[in-house]
Amino acid sequence: MVADLPVTTPEQTWLDLAQLLHRDALVAAGDFLVGGSEPLTNRLELAHAAAAAAGRRGVARAREAIELVRAGAESPGETRLRLLLHEAGLPSPLLNHELRTAEGAFVARVDFAFIAKRVALEYEGDIHRVDQVTWRKDLRRRERVEDLGWRMVRVTADDIAAPTELLRRLRHLLA
Repeated sequence: MVADLPVTTPEQTWLDLAQLLHRDALVAAGDFLVGGSEPLTNRLELAHAAAAAAGRRGVARAREAIELVRAGAESPGETRLRLLLHEAGLPSPLLNHELRTAEGAFVARVDFAFIAKRVALEYEGDIHRVDQVTWRKDLRRRERVEDLGWRMVRVTADDIAAPTELLRRLRHLLA
C-alpha cells in the first residue's frame, strides 16, 4: 500500500511491462529499478520473478532482458548506449566511474569508462545543449577530464540512432 492505494511490487510491475515493451525499453526499466542511490529491487529478485512466471505472456522477453539489466545506467539514453556497445561487441565499460587526480582529488564521474584506454563516454541528453549553465559546466568538465590524459566522447541520441560513425570511432580509440 502506498498512500492507501494498493500497488504491485517492482518485480511484478517489471513483469507486467514485459508484455508491453520491447526488449531495450524493458532493460531500461530494469536498470531504473536496480539503480540509483535507493534501488527498488535487484537483478536477482527480477530474475526470480521471471523464473516464477512460467507460461505468462512476456516472460520470454523478461528472461532475455534480465541478462542485460545493470545497476549504474542513470537514464534510458545511457541504457540504450550500453546496449549498443554490447551488441557491437565492444568491451564492457565501467559505469559511473570517478576520475581523480594523482593526489586523489575528485575531477569527474563519467557515464562510461574504458580504463585501460583512458576513454570516457558521456551520454548527452538535450539538457546539455539547451541549458547554458549545464553546457558551460560540461565544457569545463571535459577540459579537466582531458587534462588527466583521458579522451572524452560525447554521445547523443542521434549517434545511437545511426551508430556507424560512433562505433568506428570507438573501435579506433579502444584498439
